[in-house]
Amino acid sequence: VACLVWCVVWFLVVTSKPKDYRWISEAEHNYIKQSIGNTVASKTTNRAPPLPLRSILTSPPFWAIFVAGLGGSVGFFTLLTYLPLYMKNMLHYDMKSSAAFSGLPYLGFIILSLVIGYVGDLLRQKGYIRTGTLRKVSET
Repeated sequence: VACLVWCVVWFLVVTSKPKDYRWISEAEHNYIKQSIGNTVASKTTNRAPPLPLRSILTSPPFWAIFVAGLGGSVGFFTLLTYLPLYMKNMLHYDMKSSAAFSGLPYLGFIILSLVIGYVGDLLRQKGYIRTGTLRKVSET
């Protein structure tokens, strides 16, 4: 329900161009135009440049991100699917009476993600780790 409400609000409020926004003032519109100017697409043909599909598909960084994301998703959904079965059949936990306990791995995932993000940003800002290295370590 929340996603549907968000979609309705998004489609009613968000526009592609500042000039199409219903509630923008002239001062705001001028500020945006002066700050970012016209884009390359709007200066020439009002069309976006073609998608460099061949370059994308032959890019090692793209495949690294794709494989890492796929592996992370498979691992997450395997945990999501089989953890309750494991807890019920192997550990003999009644999932209905210990629902909070069954959510601990996911709570741990959220907390660990926030901590790693915060610590990683601190290390990057202080110059102890490069952005690319931080991304690789975080994904791992």
